[in-house]
Amino acid sequence: MRERLARHRRRLRVAFGFAWQSVRGNRRRIALAVVGVAIGIAAVTSMLLIGNSVAAQATRALDQLGADVVTITVSPLEAAPGDTGGEPLSEAARHRLAGVSAAAAAALRQMPEVQAVALLERRFGCGDGPETALGNPDIVAAAPDLPGVLSLRLRHGRFLHALDGRQLWIVLGADAAAELRKTRPDLRAGVPVSLCGKTFFLAGVLAPYFGDDLLQSVKINRSVFISPAAARRLAGPPAPSTSLLLARLGTGATGADMPALLASRLRTLLSQTVRASGARQVSELRERQVALYTRFLAVLGGVALLVGSLGIMNVMLAAVAERKAEIGLRMALGAHAGDVVAQFLMESVLICLFGAALGLVLGVAGAGLALTVAGIEVTFDAATPLCSAALALLSGLAAGAYPAANAARLDPVDTLQGRA
Repeated sequence: MRERLARHRRRLRVAFGFAWQSVRGNRRRIALAVVGVAIGIAAVTSMLLIGNSVAAQATRALDQLGADVVTITVSPLEAAPGDTGGEPLSEAARHRLAGVSAAAAAALRQMPEVQAVALLERRFGCGDGPETALGNPDIVAAAPDLPGVLSLRLRHGRFLHALDGRQLWIVLGADAAAELRKTRPDLRAGVPVSLCGKTFFLAGVLAPYFGDDLLQSVKINRSVFISPAAARRLAGPPAPSTSLLLARLGTGATGADMPALLASRLRTLLSQTVRASGARQVSELRERQVALYTRFLAVLGGVALLVGSLGIMNVMLAAVAERKAEIGLRMALGAHAGDVVAQFLMESVLICLFGAALGLVLGVAGAGLALTVAGIEVTFDAATPLCSAALALLSGLAAGAYPAANAARLDPVDTLQGRA
């Protein structure tokens, strides 16, 4: 048994030696085959890396936001002109919307499944008001209970407080603070900040919030937060705005049908148009979209890898045709058909492994660049290089099987006499 294993190892070493000499002796031809395989492996690697990174970010977002957060939008059934379509709301429409939203918040707080509620009014910029150092931000009038509903953390300072009253305090999201620091490097709690013709004082800055990916109606990181009383004192004409509620559900009330149930109750109680969406539903929709994109990219990578494998097969068939005399001489000196098959399979696998190494580098670099531009953290999984190596190995074996079988079927007498 031990002698048989040693004999097989020697035969494999000999096959590898012949394969390596052939690869080194045909570098230009082999290089083209390697590039073909590298393109397919790069597509598969980028698919795996992008899919893993997007899934990891969605998981982090759901962990921070919480699967028990529901976004609810309420609007009157009889909308006045300017209530929809992104146009500025009239003063009467704004009061009506505020009253309906406050009634919805009060109704939600009475429901046993709801643990906490935050009422927000998002104002899209300052209308035609004066320019600000913050550019044209989303201004959100928020109640002090917002951090508890969304599990917000402060980088420094504090959030809005019920005792602030009509005082002009402002809280910045992480991205809004980074934008302001470009012109205000001295940014700290208590400094004055100009917003829509008014001078506010900075109360605090929020830490980066991963849950933004699953919030559809408001983006915490790029918003500025003020109290509802301060929002009514902003200068300039009314800007387009929307009112929404964020509800955190209690333990055991995070079923997939809970957002629809809450919306149905509010429609019955208030006779208003109500839309509700849960963080888990948004996350599942995101995962389905990523899965669709991943499958599409996998098909493209598979096609590219197939084309590369066909290129390797063509190279190997040409190598068999050119080296018939060498094959015949080896077989005449005692080499078995299995030795010839192992030689050409080894050569094909070497080409694919070189292509896998190049494709892995290209795929990681391309996916990393795309994820960086998209603002997604790169999540590298150890399964990615293993999958690339496995695909390369299978491609090499598949591409080299037919040429190797052809080589093994050659008659050494005919090849040495030049008749094959």
